[in-house]
Amino acid sequence: MNCIESLKLLSEYYDQTLGENVREEITFHLSDCPPCHGLYRDLQLIIEAANILREKFEVVSYPDENIIWRRIEVTRIATGGR
Repeated sequence: MNCIESLKLLSEYYDQTLGENVREEITFHLSDCPPCHGLYRDLQLIIEAANILREKFEVVSYPDENIIWRRIEVTRIATGGR
């Protein structure tokens, strides 16, 4: 698995919705690729912070993470992966 493939699946990896084989491939890639591991750690921190804020400030409306990931993917495709 390369960086582009693993980065596309980080959200599903975090949510543990991937099949065992794909999950193992990403786990191996993250253990061997410091930049991707750093991005995954950033994703974890963002989600953890959003969950804490959501619990603390129930009146604040937060965007749907799935919609954000779809927008990122559409933007990536539209810009040719830049």
